Amino acid sequence: MNALEELRNEAYTNSLIYKDKTKKWHDARLKGNKDFKPGQKFLLFNSRMKLFLSKLNTHWYEPFVVKEIFPHGVIEFNKGDETTFKVNGHRVKHYEEGMPREDMEVEVVDLEAAATM
Repeated sequence: MNALEELRNEAYTNSLIYKDKTKKWHDARLKGNKDFKPGQKFLLFNSRMKLFLSKLNTHWYEPFVVKEIFPHGVIEFNKGDETTFKVNGHRVKHYEEGMPREDMEVEVVDLEAAATM
């Protein structure tokens, strides 16, 4: 009976160690920073877009401006005509304005010239 109890205790501690390692692995891979401040712009995820099947349609809806932040990640914003909405913070991502940086430009290749080589 004592050997059985020891095996049970060892299995229990091993399961705790496994759960802890799994939690650390998962937490390390969570998506980045979603800290918003009033006045920042964000994109809203449109979950109804899957009704209209198209590969090239974007699921992210125009940039909105944060009006107020509530506890537990709730974000309030104004929609064009001063109507306010509250959304879950999991449905938004930061919006970065401006043109891409110059060092991020893609080199354009002339396909006709490459084909004659």
